[in-house]
Amino acid sequence: MKIALATSDGETVNRHFGNTPYFVIAEVTPDGFEMLESRENNGGCGLTLKELNINCFDETVALVSDCGAVIAAKIGRAAVSELQRNNIQALEQAGSIESLLARYAKYLGRGGYRPAAPRRSLELEHPCFALGRPNNKGRVHLPVSPGCNIACAFCSRALDADRGVLRPGVTGEVLTPREALDVVRRAVELAPEITVAGIAGPGDTLATPYALDTFRLIKREFPNLLRCMSTNGLLLPEKAGELLEVGIDTLTVTVNAVEPDILKQIVFGVDPETLIRNQLEGIRRVSSAGVTVKVNTVLVPGVNDKHIAEIAKAVSEAGATVYNIIPLIPQNKLSHVREPECDELDAARRGAEPYIRVFRHCQHCRADAVGVPGGRDYGELIYGARAAQENTFSHG
Repeated sequence: MKIALATSDGETVNRHFGNTPYFVIAEVTPDGFEMLESRENNGGCGLTLKELNINCFDETVALVSDCGAVIAAKIGRAAVSELQRNNIQALEQAGSIESLLARYAKYLGRGGYRPAAPRRSLELEHPCFALGRPNNKGRVHLPVSPGCNIACAFCSRALDADRGVLRPGVTGEVLTPREALDVVRRAVELAPEITVAGIAGPGDTLATPYALDTFRLIKREFPNLLRCMSTNGLLLPEKAGELLEVGIDTLTVTVNAVEPDILKQIVFGVDPETLIRNQLEGIRRVSSAGVTVKVNTVLVPGVNDKHIAEIAKAVSEAGATVYNIIPLIPQNKLSHVREPECDELDAARRGAEPYIRVFRHCQHCRADAVGVPGGRDYGELIYGARAAQENTFSHG
């Protein structure tokens, strides 16, 4: 694979990605590396944060678009976002070019990062990454993960066959991986606009093995479908290798606080410091391997509503590129807390925007949703109706 290295002297990586005058391009394999050429960066960005504009990276990203990775002394969060959107690994390292290339060759030899084959833009193919752009693509959610390893105060645990109940953690039934594969077959036949196979519960996708088993089946039979999953992130560092092995394209991690004193008011049954540490480390691991990471935060008035900018900054620095702030649905242990007002939700989003791109059109999808968000739900034609009954389900 090709690697671009930001340099001013051709010998050391010593410049920021956006304003480097040159990139040295090398071909790297597990057996070593070969210097190929030097490319002048005529479209470099300004030197100050005041001058920073995400559009200024277009020419620089285009300059290295045939590379699988970029190494620079510093890569800002906007540049990281643009590179990851283009399936280019972003690495902050400084030092001798030859030394860094030798280290990367060894990394590849240990089974490290391999860029995926170029994909269609997520903004065109995944409704959750359209970021306000017109999008008529659909998804099929597969409810194969019944268990959870934490307890969220806002989570209401139930099976509900009523398709009018629209919120995370709700499904009419729980499937086996084989049953889920059959659902995908029927879903893409009924709705050819479906481009995404997603697993978002009804429990946490990494608390049981069923989500990863399902994606292994989908990868073999439907290799062109984007594979998307959600998790609370508690087991993400431990399961990152398996997640990459099944070829996850996009990952959503629910991060409700990055301060333990705030998080313990929202999440129970787990040490808040451990959860925060694992979430951020997991995001770092999968994003550095080329997976696009979105972070969800449930906005709870009086609890984490003044904490949103800190969350956005932390998850962006860890490698997340899209942020979705979800208004609380008052229920369970937070049934006494009011739903956020529109101006509060808007203020939270504006507070996050300096750090990360904000997703604004969440539909509160069920764990068994099928079709284009906001359009027709094909679930009633695919999932068998079952009487609603209480169970121990939770969403991640």
